[in-house]
Amino acid sequence: MLALVVAAGAFGLFVLSSAVIFSQRGSVAPREEERPLRSVGVAPIDAHGDASLAVAAARMGEELEGELARQMPRARVVAGRAADVRFYLEGELRPSGGGAELVLRVIDARDGREAGRTTLHVASSSLREPDVVARNAADAARRLVTTAMLGAAAE
Repeated sequence: MLALVVAAGAFGLFVLSSAVIFSQRGSVAPREEERPLRSVGVAPIDAHGDASLAVAAARMGEELEGELARQMPRARVVAGRAADVRFYLEGELRPSGGGAELVLRVIDARDGREAGRTTLHVASSSLREPDVVARNAADAARRLVTTAMLGAAAE
């Protein structure tokens, strides 16, 4: 009988400690020190349902992530909104005149505030070459992200 009570107590302690460990590991928002300063998630470029821009936006987004990773080799660049990055790069492609505008925003993942923004004008002929646009956008994004990282490091 005593062995059964001891076994039940040990099992209860195991379940309780497992629940505590799981609840600590299962938290959605990582602690600030777990968000490396040199990390950025590149969200897909949003074309707001504009069918004429959707294909170009999708290709630009893929190219932008790869090009930004090449231009920032010491930073961790990932696709999407990973939970453990310090910054997000968001893009929006919208019609403008005879072409489009690509708006890039850097968002601080800690508090959701905008850390930088720029707008690139894209000629309609360039929309057929999203890799070229992505290289130019990556240059602008690198400057935005680097400025945000430097500002965060100075805080």
